[in-house]
Amino acid sequence: VKFLSPPPPGGGDPPSWQRALYTLNHIVPSTLSVLPLSLTVRLMFEDEIRDTTMMRETVRHIRFEKELLSALVPSAVAEALAVGASRIAGTYEDTTVLFVYIEDYRDISFAYPAVEVIAWINSLFHVYDASLLSFPKVRKLETCQNLYLCVAGCPDECCDHSATIVMLAIELIRQS
Repeated sequence: VKFLSPPPPGGGDPPSWQRALYTLNHIVPSTLSVLPLSLTVRLMFEDEIRDTTMMRETVRHIRFEKELLSALVPSAVAEALAVGASRIAGTYEDTTVLFVYIEDYRDISFAYPAVEVIAWINSLFHVYDASLLSFPKVRKLETCQNLYLCVAGCPDECCDHSATIVMLAIELIRQS
């Protein structure tokens, strides 16, 4: 190993203590400054990867929440919620509400196993939901046990809300 330091008087290799001193004074400081720099760069790169991953996950969650919200509530309500509206209720003068009530549900629910009753009511409401697709002016509001509730004229106003609900009721009776 040749050193860049001047050779010792008399020529030959420098004594070991001079080599150690040279190493401590010239090589170790540069290694110590490069080592933290490489660690810093690596940590910054790992942070960048972590931040990018978190941003992608955040964007994915926001898209999912928007899709979920638009599936659960009307677009006007979703837009109001998105901008932070504290009051989203409105007044609708011309609306018609359809209540579908399954008569003798209580007696049926005691006469048959719960699994069968739930399967039956689920299949019936599934048929109702499929029928509802033919009536774009009608919105399903709620299903609860033996109640199916939908409305026309709210939140999208329409002048034929009553006729639309009557036509839907006839269709639901026909499907039942």
